[in-house]
Amino acid sequence: MQLRKTAAELPMNVVNWIERWLLEPVDARVYAMVRITYGIMALGIVFELWSLRDAFFTEQGMSYHRPDLLFYIVLKWVRSSAGVTALMVVAGVASTMVIFGLFTRAALFFLYFWNFAYCAIGYPAEAGYDGIERIVGFLLLLGPPMRTWSLEARIGARAPADSWVRKIYGPRGDTEPRYTLRLMQWQLAIIYIATVWLKAPDNYWRSGELMAYFMMSMYSNFPFTAWAWLGKTSVLMTWYTLIAETTIPFALMLAGSDRFFRRLAFLLGLGLHGGIAVTSTIGMFSLSMIPLYAAFLMPEDIDDVAALLARLRRRSSASSPIAEPTAASVAKSAEPTAASVAKSVPKSVPKSVAKS
Repeated sequence: MQLRKTAAELPMNVVNWIERWLLEPVDARVYAMVRITYGIMALGIVFELWSLRDAFFTEQGMSYHRPDLLFYIVLKWVRSSAGVTALMVVAGVASTMVIFGLFTRAALFFLYFWNFAYCAIGYPAEAGYDGIERIVGFLLLLGPPMRTWSLEARIGARAPADSWVRKIYGPRGDTEPRYTLRLMQWQLAIIYIATVWLKAPDNYWRSGELMAYFMMSMYSNFPFTAWAWLGKTSVLMTWYTLIAETTIPFALMLAGSDRFFRRLAFLLGLGLHGGIAVTSTIGMFSLSMIPLYAAFLMPEDIDDVAALLARLRRRSSASSPIAEPTAASVAKSAEPTAASVAKSVPKSVPKSVAKS
């Protein structure tokens, strides 16, 4: 009888668990961190493409503007150098608007279709982080309003209570549903698991030789032949990459509220992507992963970082040198001025005597 009751309740229990998993409230500051880091990533990609805009996107450049491009590919209609430049300026402005939280939804919409456009025209130059930008932008478009730490919140707070501005940009509280962050978390896990799945069978990755070859390639910031003799260093770097990419998704997905494993995964990711940013020419990939990591933040992480910054600020202000008064400055301050002498003269004294 109990087994039958449990079986009957199982579908509803599963539905309730999925609802809690997707819609449980999360600190709205986490969404703000994701929004800000996404805007920085989008702005970084604009800067990276800026010097290549004529070669990649104009009709005089190397890319072929196919006549069968879909109508929403804006570069189908804009092909001149001036037009492409204007589009990229707008993309930079939109990225900045996302960072500061001004007309965020409209800016995200433009950046999403801008990404589609430049990837469709400059497809040979598309990198993996362009796909990450497109996915994260789409998920943020589906997400709740991200008004914490935004100009929209300031505008809404100052607007009259019965105005349409207050209705659109008014306060929303301290929490938002988690569903967008859940999808981003799974995206990070899929990226790492698929990467390890492809790397693990490769002999160069398994032997530890890959980093030596990579560091001598065109993608390295330090392409020295000395890497050919640094076999142990190559093994350590190669295997660290595999271990980190295997550990990070499971540590983050299974950690939940466990601070130790979550921050261990953050440190592994910092070592992995910090190393990529320093040693290679694909540093934008490291920047593009930050919004996905931000989706795993918990309120205590933000509070601890804020407390650390406050301590550093207090320490900096306490250690700043205070100018000691010199003998000359003391003597100068002690000298009476004409104004002070005049002020000290009693009111009953005639002005002619005070002037003398």
